[in-house]
Amino acid sequence: MPEVQSVDLDEKAATIRVGVIQGTPHAMVREALEGMGVPSHAVTVVDEVPVVLFASVRDRNRTFIESGFQIAFPVDIYGGWKTCTSGADVFHNGLYGFVTAGHCSQFEANGVNSSTAIYQNNFTSGDYIGYEYIDTPFFSCNGGANTCRYSDAMYVRYSPNNSSTFYAGKKIAETSPVGTTGSGGLNVARYRLSAGNSNMTIGLVVRKTGRTSGTTEGTVSATCVDKVPSAGKILLCQDVVDGWSRPGDSGAPVYWPDGFDFSNLNAKVYHAGILWGGDTINAKIFVSPWSGITTDLGVWY
Repeated sequence: MPEVQSVDLDEKAATIRVGVIQGTPHAMVREALEGMGVPSHAVTVVDEVPVVLFASVRDRNRTFIESGFQIAFPVDIYGGWKTCTSGADVFHNGLYGFVTAGHCSQFEANGVNSSTAIYQNNFTSGDYIGYEYIDTPFFSCNGGANTCRYSDAMYVRYSPNNSSTFYAGKKIAETSPVGTTGSGGLNVARYRLSAGNSNMTIGLVVRKTGRTSGTTEGTVSATCVDKVPSAGKILLCQDVVDGWSRPGDSGAPVYWPDGFDFSNLNAKVYHAGILWGGDTINAKIFVSPWSGITTDLGVWY
């Protein structure tokens, strides 16, 4: 019977315990079992919620590609590849795609558009989903002493053959358990629907979902901080979260719920930006906010 969710021996009651989907007539189950020679008095029928098959954020995902899932990209011309995280669905100028960290591209070069092929979840031809479409260069700043951008971000256009299929409609994967002092789980517990984007403020509790450390939670400790990811290059006005991340989480969505209560699973969330780096010794997460992403790439969430 397709309505049956579980079968177990209830040792205490000395009966067979049959779990069925809520709303299934118990009498129908008992009649079916009696037809198999199992007397009704030997059966206990209980209601259960439908079984949900959990996916890992590292799995191959083809129904939709929600924010928070693993992506892969080539780092050189010799077949080397690394992983990052899909960050935010974006529909831009009639094109479907998503934003992720700009250094999740060939030669790990933020600000250089190499039309890098992007894959989900591994670097194989069957996992190809799109390519680097917008990644604007750094500009001269500080009197020419440095080059600057407002984000470590790029826009990936989905393959035209599958664009509307991959586009998840601004859903963010959230894993369980949620990590607060270390990595979270990798199995998806739910999908959070986004209400749009919003800036973070100091003291705000936020979460991120990345392919390496799953969903973790932390508190915003600084906003609009200029960060230096490499010599001579400055990322202007970045946000900092006291929270846990690891390599491969780059591109991860950072978000917080309407009503500020993560326990309200029906609450929509606000997308605050994407993770691009961190301090793994002192547990800091560095985030490019949407104001900077839009300034650099010209895309809106």
